[in-house]
Amino acid sequence: MSAINLHAVAALLYKAGITGDPTAILARDLELFEVEFAALECMQECELSSADWAVLALARALGRISPVLVDEYLGLGDTVSEAIVQRLLGEQLLQHGGADPVQVEVGLLALARRFLTKGLSSGSELAPPPSTRARKLHASRAPEVPLCRLSELGNIALERRAIPQRRVHKARLVFLAEPLLFIKVEDDRQQRYTARHRLAPLPPQDVPHSLRTLDSSLSLPADQRMAACGIGTDVAGLSGQLVGIVPGSQWEVRRLSRRVDGQYQTQTATLVLAAFHVRHDELRWHAYLQHGGKVQPYPQIDAARLIDAQTRRPDGLLAAVHSELPLPASISLRGDGAYEVPCNGRQIASMLGEGDRPCDTLLQARLESWHAGLRVHATPADCDAAHQAFYALLSRSDAALRRHFEATCATVAGSLTAYWGHDDYDLPSADEAAVNLWPQVWLRAALCMRRLERDLVSPYADEVNPT
Repeated sequence: MSAINLHAVAALLYKAGITGDPTAILARDLELFEVEFAALECMQECELSSADWAVLALARALGRISPVLVDEYLGLGDTVSEAIVQRLLGEQLLQHGGADPVQVEVGLLALARRFLTKGLSSGSELAPPPSTRARKLHASRAPEVPLCRLSELGNIALERRAIPQRRVHKARLVFLAEPLLFIKVEDDRQQRYTARHRLAPLPPQDVPHSLRTLDSSLSLPADQRMAACGIGTDVAGLSGQLVGIVPGSQWEVRRLSRRVDGQYQTQTATLVLAAFHVRHDELRWHAYLQHGGKVQPYPQIDAARLIDAQTRRPDGLLAAVHSELPLPASISLRGDGAYEVPCNGRQIASMLGEGDRPCDTLLQARLESWHAGLRVHATPADCDAAHQAFYALLSRSDAALRRHFEATCATVAGSLTAYWGHDDYDLPSADEAAVNLWPQVWLRAALCMRRLERDLVSPYADEVNPT
């Protein structure tokens, strides 16, 4: 498992809009899979043709419609009139008039209402069939059957002058397999290599289990499908709203890869779980995905279900991780969500961050297949550790020490006291620091400037600038 820079991941989480510091970050790289569908069915809005609108309007006006009535009133001809009526019956915009109202396909009607009722005010009623005084244009030899009437779907289409129609697309979608999660639609126009250069499809036994049942997952209603695989109603890159896979159509699975220096490299995305402190004994977990240099939240992923139930709590997480720094079981979680870890003199410098002021840092650890980072608030285990922390921070403040040695020592001591919450460690004075820092060669310029200030500048200040 390749190393993951958790500090970089944490920085991207802040760019993604998280508020507050996470108690823990878990991350792991997952393979991306490309699924090529021969036939994905989508629903999209199409403008109702003038002839169709006229036939539907006539059906509403007369209450009944048949090929002979269409020809007699609209003059479309017997063949065309029969063809239009049959087609509108097939599209469920008309229904047989002698029978009970037909059951329009539930998914089709729901999508039609979403598409076609955008402009209707809530609670508005469809207008009742108006009376007509239109005269017949001529006698017709068109058949008198089927005798039809306007359906509910036809009423909606007539009001909007538009109709939802199914369209079939060839498409390549990118997924994570565990958990099953839709990532994006591949744009063939941006591909640098033709199909003959692509990898062969995976054999059935190598296809991840979650991808073997994609046809079932994609056929779910939109809300359930979002929970199952991260695809809702609209799919960026596909026109219209996804209905599902055309039954019986072919689809192939490949590992997503790119060609670099003549060889294929498998592409991955980083799944990130961030735990935020809620109460003393509770963490709230959120899922994110890092791909293409960005981190995006994925609320449809139940992050807590991806890890063991015991590790979802602060104490269980602490017991489950493995790190180079020994973690005693008695570590407590602070009110701000950081683990308060006592450190000895050898450990504490690296646990105070990399700046010249103390701050919480991520302790690198492992949790099964996850890279883990625990937010740690380092405290000294004894006075020696506190002194080591003081000298470590001073050694990072060379420029400030050159400007004013005593003030910088006081500032560093004050920042440590504030960070630890008490002043029980008798931190060294500036004079002690000057002696103990001399072995650090890169600080000798600051120490010499302090000696110059004390021995030559300050004693003559009163003589040069008498009060």
